[in-house]
Formats: sequence, structure tokens, C-alpha cells
Amino acid sequence: MQIIFLTKYGFLKEIMLKYKTHAAKILRALEDLYAWLPLATIIDGKVFVVHGGVSNKTNLKDIAAIDRHKFLTVLRPPVSEGQLAYEPVEWKQIVDLLWSDPRPQPGCSHNNYRGGGCFFGPEVTESFLESHQLQLLIRSHQCKIDGYEYAHNDKDQSLNSPNYLKSRHHYEENLDQTTKCYS
Repeated sequence: MQIIFLTKYGFLKEIMLKYKTHAAKILRALEDLYAWLPLATIIDGKVFVVHGGVSNKTNLKDIAAIDRHKFLTVLRPPVSEGQLAYEPVEWKQIVDLLWSDPRPQPGCSHNNYRGGGCFFGPEVTESFLESHQLQLLIRSHQCKIDGYEYAHNDKDQSLNSPNYLKSRHHYEENLDQTTKCYS
């Protein structure tokens, strides 16, 4: 969990106002908690749920082998005594799961907009789902005006909270509807 995310969406301010005396302890505890949350989950062996998306390199065996708690932040990989404390395949899997976005064009290309992950096309979604005997990919990394959007032949569904659009940093009264949403 990074301070920029905490401040950008008002979370840090809310914790500081509500829990003045214990705010620092609460934030440290939340950081520890987030390091133990799963990167993704599978529901009923059919639905893959993830924050960002997938890439042409996403592999469930590699993901299952990741020692999740050693990645305290998703913004930079762990280092111990000046050395990388992870395998490059682990970091690639994590970054793809958290930062990737679907696009209608085929292929898989680096997501320069986010600085990590990829833009993945319909055939990447289809290949991932088929190779793992799954039926649907649900993700929440992009803001959708209606709160949801289907893509990739209805095999990729993006969801977000209605409150996400109301965030001060996502919602400006003077902008038209198509420009109110920033991920």
C-alpha cells in the first residue's frame, strides 16, 4: 500500500480524521494486511477475478507459487541487501495481474499509460480462459461510466463502484461524461 494511493482517493485523510490517536498503527496494520491478500481468485472453477487483467504470459501455476507476503508494495519489487529478492517471472505475473487493461485490438503490448502490465486483446483473454478451463474474466481496474462493461466477446467484464466516479480526483462537474473517469 503506497501513500500516493492513500491520499489520492481520500483514504488516508479519512483514517487520520476518524482515528487520530491510532491512525499510524492502523495504516501499518492495513499495509501488512494488503500484503497477504490474494492477487486473484477463481470462483466455482469458472470465473477468474483480478484487479487488472492478464497477459499472454499469465500462468496460474506461476501465480500459485508466488510467496505473496514478500511483496509489500506493488509499485516496486522487493530488494534485500541490495539484491533482488524475487524471481523476475513473479514480478511479471504480479504486474500483469494488477496493471493490465483490455483493448479491442488483438495482441499484447506494454501498457505505457500505467507504466506496467499490458494492453491485452480478445485472443489473449480467450487463450487464457481456454488454457485454464475458465469461462469469464472479471476485473475492476478501469472506471466505467455505467459501473460495468463487457469486452472480448463478453468474456471480459470490468466492474467498478459507483462511488469511484464520485471521487474528487475522478469527477469534475465541468467535464463532459466521457472525460470524467481516470484510472
